[in-house]
Amino acid sequence: MDFTEVLWKCEVRLGSEDHLVQWSKPASIRSLDRQTYRALPKSITVREARIRVTQPGFRTKSIVVVTTLLDPKKTTIEDLAALYRAVYARHTLETMERI
Repeated sequence: MDFTEVLWKCEVRLGSEDHLVQWSKPASIRSLDRQTYRALPKSITVREARIRVTQPGFRTKSIVVVTTLLDPKKTTIEDLAALYRAVYARHTLETMERI
């Protein structure tokens, strides 16, 4: 099963395009040693939320944010969008500084 098959396979619906799902541990992870891999849980609950990123002069982008911030009352979709924008802006700035 690939990511696109997992995406939007809802376990608990939190709202329109916002839900909780269980992600199972893959059969193996090449970048981890066996001890570390075995220490990982068999599954993890994550929140998948689609957000719209708008920027004047550009097309609106629709992205899916996957997070372990599971409570929609504590962390709204708007909060997730603001966090994404902040991380993206910082990444963009760091990239431009290297040029």
